[in-house]
Amino acid sequence: MTIPYRTIKNPLFEKTTVFFIAAILSIIALYACKDDDDKDEKKTIRFAIIADPHLYATELGTTGPDFEAYVQEQIKMLKHSEVIFEEAIRRLMEVDPQPEFLLIPGDLTKDGEEESHLKMAGYLEEVKASGIDVFVVPGNHDVNNPEAAAYGSYGSVRVYSPDAASFAGIYEPFGYGQTISRDPHSLSYVAEPAPGLRLLAIDACRYEENSDEYHIEGGRVKPETMEWLLDNLNDAADAGKSVIAMMHHGLVEHFKGQGDIRTTLSSKIGMRSDMNLPTPA
Repeated sequence: MTIPYRTIKNPLFEKTTVFFIAAILSIIALYACKDDDDKDEKKTIRFAIIADPHLYATELGTTGPDFEAYVQEQIKMLKHSEVIFEEAIRRLMEVDPQPEFLLIPGDLTKDGEEESHLKMAGYLEEVKASGIDVFVVPGNHDVNNPEAAAYGSYGSVRVYSPDAASFAGIYEPFGYGQTISRDPHSLSYVAEPAPGLRLLAIDACRYEENSDEYHIEGGRVKPETMEWLLDNLNDAADAGKSVIAMMHHGLVEHFKGQGDIRTTLSSKIGMRSDMNLPTPA
């Protein structure tokens, strides 16, 4: 069920219609075994997905020439991202029957600002306290991002963006502390969000390659991570578990011909062309 639009009566959002198209309550039916003697029981599991919330801690600033230039280029509702996310999780927690867990497959924050991550973790604590478990994985904006910034009349100044270990620490209650297996080569992990169901949370980001000047958006799955994934798929099959997976980067093109456009931009124009598609490692 896609959460529909509504008009929010809020000083920041007066007469503004918001579409929560990223917040989707999904229902799946799967054959899961609660124990070794119950391998053929059919169990329906309800879970929610909120993708790409791009939460921004507004105390970092919402004015100045650099902020205005950013929102003109990125076309994100950063000034209102907190209100939007608050409304999304409020409506999620009111769903009846309640989903068992929430998946957030990356781009939790605007550009990986520590303040934005901590604010996101606070919201997710509310969701978890309501009885809905939460599992996250990073997106290309979330880790070691040189574009993390604070804004004001002076322009902008770079702020701290957590590295991979710090990201896992912030989100320890939301997947990283509930793992069956952790990939030593990435922020990927395996968890069991419901009896008989394995979750492969796949990190395809390239944050290790970011520099002070450049933030890599495209993704890839490392060969070592792929081997780890296959081992865990085999383990799940041997244990009679059903499997779902989440990853920030798409496995298919966002639109027809995207790969061709990417190649053209790179070879003929010299523009950035890492358009959120995973590439071979």
